[in-house]
Amino acid sequence: MMGFNELIRTFNRDERGATAILVAPMMIVIGGMAALVLDTAQAYTLKEELLTTAEAAAAAAVSTLPDRSTARNMALTYAKMNVKGAKPEDVVTASDVQIGYWDKSAKKFTPKSDTEPVNAVRITASRLQSKNNALPSFFGDVLGMHLFDVSVTVVAMRYDGQPCINALAPDGIGVKVNSKAAISTSNCPIHIHSGANDALRVDANASVTAEEICVKGGYSHGSTATANPSPETSCPSPAQDPFANIAPPSYGAHCDHTNFDVTDKTVTVYPGVYCGGLKVRGKSYVTFSPGEYIVKDGPFVIDIDKGATKHGASDPANVKGNGVFFYLTGSGAVLDFRNNAFINFTAMTDGPRAGVVFFQDRAYGGTHEFNSNVDAIINGAVYFPRALLDLNSNSTIDTASSCLMIVTYRINLDSNVTIDSSSNVQSATDSSLCPAPSNTRRSRIVM
Repeated sequence: MMGFNELIRTFNRDERGATAILVAPMMIVIGGMAALVLDTAQAYTLKEELLTTAEAAAAAAVSTLPDRSTARNMALTYAKMNVKGAKPEDVVTASDVQIGYWDKSAKKFTPKSDTEPVNAVRITASRLQSKNNALPSFFGDVLGMHLFDVSVTVVAMRYDGQPCINALAPDGIGVKVNSKAAISTSNCPIHIHSGANDALRVDANASVTAEEICVKGGYSHGSTATANPSPETSCPSPAQDPFANIAPPSYGAHCDHTNFDVTDKTVTVYPGVYCGGLKVRGKSYVTFSPGEYIVKDGPFVIDIDKGATKHGASDPANVKGNGVFFYLTGSGAVLDFRNNAFINFTAMTDGPRAGVVFFQDRAYGGTHEFNSNVDAIINGAVYFPRALLDLNSNSTIDTASSCLMIVTYRINLDSNVTIDSSSNVQSATDSSLCPAPSNTRRSRIVM
């Protein structure tokens, strides 16, 4: 039989139970870490699901403004359609839907009363202990955590109408603004579809101002370039081609004119099919009568002598037309507006192509060029879905009183070029000149 001292020595030498003594606390730590990792992953997944729910509800609701009642009902309906793993009516409640005003400059949402103007909807989607729908923990009991609160808030703003400039190219530079050039469309957006890193390029001393600048790709700029507001890069939803469903005119195979050329004359030109192009040159003053002009298999050239005296102050354009539509089709059918041309065109106000001034056949591309010192007043839309619009030094495109829309594949502004439009596509002086339907409504998640 062992004595007491020998028993103590034997116990001290015996290490068979040491592992169990050390592992027990380590298992508690490992279990806590596993609980934290798994529950964090679960909470992250839920947050993404709630975000999807809130965004769908907000986008649906804001498109119905200013009808507040419909907006609230739409928000709750779309929330219920997108909720997973909980009672839909508890995730987004009536009190979680707020209608108000989004200040784009301050990037701030303010709830508004029923009598105040509104343009945005704020949605909160949540699973909370106070709602009795909090996220249960898988292993949180190890750390004393049984339920998790998860909540997201989204603001969607309504944008009416269409962009004043919409560059459709999916790659490369969509809009390039060279040194000392400027785009100013303060009352309507600019949208660029290219996913390139330099989809919008603004060089030194150039500027872009718009209601919004939505760029699917990236924005590159010179050190002294300005863009206001700051372009939204990786913009998820640039407006699609607004004229994709407009049918071209029917005109048959005949030609009313071939290689039509006006040089050093003051004349009135009439609608018809102009095969081989249409040219206005020298000291000419041309008025285009209302109607549709088909320019086929040749360019539309305006080439005015530098010394030509322009019309009087009340009618200064060398080339003008009210209620006109130009359809460019076939090989080489592009605009070639050369030095010093001063044009003033206004779109037709009714018919299937109302509001469009220039429309290029979708089967063709090329380059439409406004050379140096071209002064173009265009009341309506310019639609070149597969072509480059190239504006050379000191040229200007603006609008007298109505709306200007430029939808092209790419657009390039050379030095000292200006595109200037203070109009709003939806609230222009003469809304019949605006091709965008009056009920066109779009929304954007802004927060």
